[in-house]
This record gives sequence, structure tokens and C-alpha cells, in this order.
Amino acid sequence: MAIKKTRFGDMDAEALENFCDTFSIRQLRDAMDELETISQQIIGMRDEFRKLYRMADSLLEKGQYIEAPAAASPCKEGNEIWAIADDLSLFMTDWPEKIEAAQEALDAIAKLAADPDDDDYFGDDD
Repeated sequence: MAIKKTRFGDMDAEALENFCDTFSIRQLRDAMDELETISQQIIGMRDEFRKLYRMADSLLEKGQYIEAPAAASPCKEGNEIWAIADDLSLFMTDWPEKIEAAQEALDAIAKLAADPDDDDYFGDDD
């Protein structure tokens, strides 16, 4: 394996050539954008998770789950514990696909690594 010395580290020359021929910087930019979107969504979901946590914790306390007192206000539609959980779950359904796309972009870059066990690793640059 030929080694190509670059300012970003020693790389497998063949992998570098393949990378330059096939990789689109748009893959990495799209991955950054998608991960930023997910990050913002997570921040926005914190309050709903806290609300869900309080509701589930209350259900687990003895006697809290039996029935609401007659004077209690009815739960508004969409604020039921199952509705909140379902909304949060649905909100996350596309995250694995977006994260996988980011992993694929990172894997393509990681393949550039030169093998330090290769005899050419400490040799001269071609």
C-alpha cells in the first residue's frame, strides 16, 4: 500500500484517490445540518420529557393511578400520558436514518487512514 503524506495525516494513497473521486462534501455538510436539527429537536423535547417523567412517576406512586378525584379537571386532549409518549416517539422516528447517513460520511473519511503495520508507512512519499 502506498502512503500519501498530507497536512491532515498519512493516508492510504489509493483510498485518498478513491475518496477524491467519489466523496461529495455535500454529504458531510448535510450530515452536519441534520445533526444540528436533531440537536435542536432534543433541546425542544426536554420539557415534554420532564412532563412525561412527572406523569409516569405519579402513576407509579401507590394510589395515584387508581382514579382522579371527582373535582379534578379532565385531562385535555393531547395531554394524556400516552399521547405525549407517542408524539415524542414519532418525533424521533427519522433520527436513526439521519445518524446513519452521518456515520456513512464519517466512515468514508475514516477509510483514508494509512495502515501503520504496512512496510511503506515509514517509507518515502511517492
